[in-house]
Amino acid sequence: RVFNDEIYPLRRSRGYAPDPIVLKEKHLSIFAAGGELKNTFGFTRDQYVFLSHHIGDLENYETLRSFEEGIDHFEKLFRITPQAIACDSHPSYLASKYARERALQENLPLVEIQHHHAHLAACLADNSLENSEEPVIGLIFDGTGYGTDSTIWGGEFLIGNCSSFERVHHLQVVPQPGGDLATRTPARMALAHLWQNKIEWQDNLPSVQALSKTEKQVILHQLENSINTPLTSSMGRLFDSVSSLIGIRQMVNYEGQAAIEMEVLAAPDETIFYEIEFKPEQPSINLRAFWVQLINDIDSGASASVLSARFHNSIAQLSLKVSRALQSRYTINTVALSGGVWQNRYLFNKTVALLQHNKFRVLTHKRVPTNDGGIALGQLLIAENQLKKHRLINNPMIDERNKSMCLAIPGKIISINESGGIKMCKVDFSGVVQEACIETVPEAKVGDFIIVHAGFALNTLSEEEANETLEIFRQLEMFDAEIRMNDKQLE
Repeated sequence: RVFNDEIYPLRRSRGYAPDPIVLKEKHLSIFAAGGELKNTFGFTRDQYVFLSHHIGDLENYETLRSFEEGIDHFEKLFRITPQAIACDSHPSYLASKYARERALQENLPLVEIQHHHAHLAACLADNSLENSEEPVIGLIFDGTGYGTDSTIWGGEFLIGNCSSFERVHHLQVVPQPGGDLATRTPARMALAHLWQNKIEWQDNLPSVQALSKTEKQVILHQLENSINTPLTSSMGRLFDSVSSLIGIRQMVNYEGQAAIEMEVLAAPDETIFYEIEFKPEQPSINLRAFWVQLINDIDSGASASVLSARFHNSIAQLSLKVSRALQSRYTINTVALSGGVWQNRYLFNKTVALLQHNKFRVLTHKRVPTNDGGIALGQLLIAENQLKKHRLINNPMIDERNKSMCLAIPGKIISINESGGIKMCKVDFSGVVQEACIETVPEAKVGDFIIVHAGFALNTLSEEEANETLEIFRQLEMFDAEIRMNDKQLE
């Protein structure tokens, strides 16, 4: 696809992979596992990023084997030995499970990265801003991404760079009845959105007509009792819900089908949009007024083509409205667009035009896909920044034979499990997560601080002792920096 005479990639296929992306500076050798859908993995070596060919959705053994064989092939082809591993923070992604197991087996640092931060960083790197410390506004819209609050994100307005991010605003959180079943049945999500906003399920609505009486009773029971209803702020699920409600698609056979068919139908010359309530002081963007306006138009007999266009126009206008509020609040004029929803040409063109007309600098993808096929690039850069920040690589205090753990730095246990009959835990070292064996300290529990060496817990610490130890290390880092500055002045 081409936008403004530049390539707007949807997939790096033959001719692009494994052609490297050249960065401005040399980087550590890191392996990034990528995401679960449209998977591509990646490696950094020196100033190069080697992203893999399209692996696909990691949903079965055959695809996982292709993923593992591809990694082995790239390491041999480019003579790369990873110093660290990065992955998505989702607890169940097969790519992330592979990364965690490999990090444990090879005693390597593991950095788990929030999905939408990886999208933002990928867009920045795609525009040669991987080293910029200036934050940008990130409009990160997709279907699914594991959030830091354990909900499913996807309609996110971020402020950040390749080091850190802040989730400033997001679409209203809605229960997803049936979990993954709701992603295959847009009618379920449509009813969930209406229920969340206390809007009656009118019999004339296509979503209501698409489900049997029993199905609706089950969905209502799930919603009222929070049974298998993970919470989501997904823009992708909002698209599904609208597609269902205006009668376009009630069941899908492939990812994004409801949204794709709705985009195709959108009237190109329609300019009307629905007002979406947005209050700058509130993180959540309430959608009730939007649904009321849409249902009024359905009741008045508006066509699916007109309704689709008005919905797309509404999201473009919301993007501008939130961007202007963030511009005023943070004095930021650059907006990055990333996430699979931005494959929608109608929405993409409308939003970019609105932002540029209002004097925003707009960053879009040029070398990697805006969908999950590009997040390995973002994972690589965020991981390196985290490792350097916490001095877990190229740190003289770390044993050369074991660069995954620092002997004297305490970490906090965030989860405990058994693997092969051995009691293991995940330890958070100020944002860098590692696995460790706690058979040696059986009294350790979630929330405790421990000292780890060579993958084994040595002892537990109180929170006060841990903070005192961390403060000593901070002072040592300041002292070390002062010595280096003095040495440089003497030169």
